[in-house]
Formats: sequence, structure tokens, C-alpha cells
Amino acid sequence: MSLHWQYTLYQWYKNNLPEDKRKTGVEGMEWPIILDADDVIEDREVLLKYCEIASLDKGMLRWEWEKQEGREGQGRMESRMKSTLLASTGIVKAKSGRGINLEVEKEKWKVEFGDDVAAKLWERVEGSLGMYVEMRGQRLKV
Repeated sequence: MSLHWQYTLYQWYKNNLPEDKRKTGVEGMEWPIILDADDVIEDREVLLKYCEIASLDKGMLRWEWEKQEGREGQGRMESRMKSTLLASTGIVKAKSGRGINLEVEKEKWKVEFGDDVAAKLWERVEGSLGMYVEMRGQRLKV
């Protein structure tokens, strides 16, 4: 539960990708590109722009789909990981993290996990915040 590896990978590409490999074919856009999950959830234009940059077929994007009932053949972990997706009929806007107050979350963690675990979680959040802010500032915007 840290952004260390995502940040390290981003920095590696940012610092090591040869100039001729940075071009995306879209004016003003270079690799590496960061997609923010909240933007993906809340703004279709972000995914449409990413498809243009990455030369992906926009027609393959799905904003709505049929709810999936059965989960036969799935293990417990797979079933849990896919539960929201399979139970939904579209992008679940409530999953966005925008507007979360970290101080309020910290208090919820104390109630749910106890003071010791909540303190460790908070330490991880604080340790990742600088990386998050930097990467968020570099995200794809439309």
C-alpha cells in the first residue's frame, strides 16, 4: 500500500525514455502518460483522449454493460476482485476518491482497525502523499 513502485516506474521512464520514443503523435503529448483513476471514473473525455494518444479504438470503450449474475468457476479472490464490476451496469461514480477528507478517514480507520493499524495506515498515506501529488500534477488532462 504505497506508491513507491508506480512512482519509481514513472520516474524511470521519464528519465530514460529516448527522446524519439517520447512522441505520441498528438501535439503536446509525450510518454509516459499518467491516468488518474478519479478522472477515468468521472470524465469520459480523459479515456477518449488517451485512446487518441495511444492509437486505441475508441469504439471499444464501454460506458454501460449488462450486469453479470453467475460467478461459477471463479475463486474467492477473483470473485471479490470483480464483484463491483460484475454487479454494475456501468461506471460506478461513487468509487471516485474525490472529496475524501483524510482526517475523517483516519478516524474511521481507528474505529475499524484499532489505533495501531490506523497509525500504520496513516504513516503509509503520509509517506506516499508527495509522490501522489507530483504524479497527479503530471496526469493527462482534457
